[in-house]
Amino acid sequence: MKKVLISLVGCALLVGCQSPEIVQQKEEQSIEQSTSKALDQLQSYNIQWSHLVDEASRQYLKERFEKVGIQEVNQQFFWNDVDRSLQYFDTTRLVQQSFERLPYQFLEIDPDFQYEKWEEEQGEFIGYNCRITSYGLLRDLLVLPSVQPAADGQLFMDRDAIETSPDDVFNDEQLEEFKQLFSKVETDESKEIEPHLEKIQHMLKERKIEFPKGDVSIGTVWLHAMEDEGNFLFVGHTGIIFEEEEGRITLLEKVSFQEPYQLMTFPHRQALNDYWMTKYDVNQHQPMAKPIILENDQLIEGYRPNLDNPS
Repeated sequence: MKKVLISLVGCALLVGCQSPEIVQQKEEQSIEQSTSKALDQLQSYNIQWSHLVDEASRQYLKERFEKVGIQEVNQQFFWNDVDRSLQYFDTTRLVQQSFERLPYQFLEIDPDFQYEKWEEEQGEFIGYNCRITSYGLLRDLLVLPSVQPAADGQLFMDRDAIETSPDDVFNDEQLEEFKQLFSKVETDESKEIEPHLEKIQHMLKERKIEFPKGDVSIGTVWLHAMEDEGNFLFVGHTGIIFEEEEGRITLLEKVSFQEPYQLMTFPHRQALNDYWMTKYDVNQHQPMAKPIILENDQLIEGYRPNLDNPS
């Protein structure tokens, strides 16, 4: 596995005139203040969430699956993993009934995943993540011709999960489509969003990817990373967006391999942007660009990379 390098150029410049301890303290204070502002903003949206523990939230999602035309076999693939994963969490720490307001300190909630039990019962299988889940559900609503070699080096954990899964996850054609959809994009060292966005959109167009139409779409959080060989953009997170009435949306996401599924409702897309930016903007004081959040192949409506300065 190639080592991803985290640049500390900004820190080095400051260390020249101040001690590392003072620099680190100031950076931590800056990040803490930024996160606090973002969490205050999120609370004003009254975002609701669920972990699909109860029948009411499951029925809510099933209705949306049916409405947008997700095939039954793909729905069953999804529910099988929901039921499997819930066996390894302390569900008393999850939402018990329907939806609840997103807690202020949601980033600090520990669902108490039972690693030892999982390893004993599941072996080398590490579970499914956001990318496997999103493609697994939407595979029949996407058009993904294999017109370019996939750049899938960063998907090594996804491939391991697919290969070691006790289920038949994707056939050969679907696996190639999966790699096409989440291929990384070479880029330059720049903090500017626009040139990175152009490269992503060019890649999607070049690969002739057609996204779902109607009341469902795929949201992607593109992150900027640096390797020994250069810079690249990759889908660090993804989720499925369902259109609701009056501009509201519902998000389905699997945060990581060993975190629970989440079903969330937002008053509008900018609230989703702010939620994802709060979670995935980890490049503060570094030369990489902020996350780029797309809905299908376009910037999500209401996109803003800086929650401290919304204008």
